[in-house]
Amino acid sequence: TRASWHLCVVTSIATNWDTNRAICGSGDGVVAYWDLRRRSVEQVLRGHKGSVTAVSVDWSTFQVLSASEDSSLKLWALKTGDCLRTFNGHSVAVQSIAVDWIAGYLASGAADGEVLLWTVRRAASPTRLRVGCEGIAEGVTALGIICAVSATSSFEDEPASEFKI
Repeated sequence: TRASWHLCVVTSIATNWDTNRAICGSGDGVVAYWDLRRRSVEQVLRGHKGSVTAVSVDWSTFQVLSASEDSSLKLWALKTGDCLRTFNGHSVAVQSIAVDWIAGYLASGAADGEVLLWTVRRAASPTRLRVGCEGIAEGVTALGIICAVSATSSFEDEPASEFKI
């Protein structure tokens, strides 16, 4: 079923099969919250100026993180549709994200190979990691390990590092 609000291809998706819900990011910058059983859109989140490249959901708090070609990430409240925080720090398209919702850490990877580590719920400057390869940093999901390990140390106060793959 093609919804009338949807102008472009779906570029990312996160699902909760237990509740038949899904979050979809699209090429027109929209993030949509779907009830899969009813095949209906429950919430539309607008705010990105470029294609949404990745989404992650904390189903326990109904918060969504979206990444975009506009070089930003946004934290959304699903129930209200409000943007709770915009993460700016990348200078090019953000290609991928990995989130440890329990510890509150996020890794974002951009098209220039830079990975930024953030705290999700507290405003702080990100720690910058330069991935030791050229091109898109699609391997950022491996940094979920770094996010989990970092829960025991405060990485946002550390100087920028280089991370070789």
